[in-house]
Amino acid sequence: MMFSVMMQKMEDGDQMKQYLEMQKKDAERELAHFRDKSDKEKDRKLADIEHEKERKMQELLDRQDRMFNWEDKVKRDEDKIMAQFRRQKEEMMAKKLAA
Repeated sequence: MMFSVMMQKMEDGDQMKQYLEMQKKDAERELAHFRDKSDKEKDRKLADIEHEKERKMQELLDRQDRMFNWEDKVKRDEDKIMAQFRRQKEEMMAKKLAA
């Protein structure tokens, strides 16, 4: 604000005013460039974070699928063993009844 007041008090043809205006424009361009660069960096980091989130979610889904497949495999093995026990029991009962 003080800078603006000082600039208004200077005459239009004053070399110092022209120099300061040129410096102000350079500073504004540099600020715009910095903001653009910062925005691009922020967008890149957000994309990286989103990609990592998706990768971890897929990893969790894969782990969940493996866990359910493992539970199904255990259940099938258990059913198979129980069926063998039933057959053995039936065979033993048949032998006892036949004797």
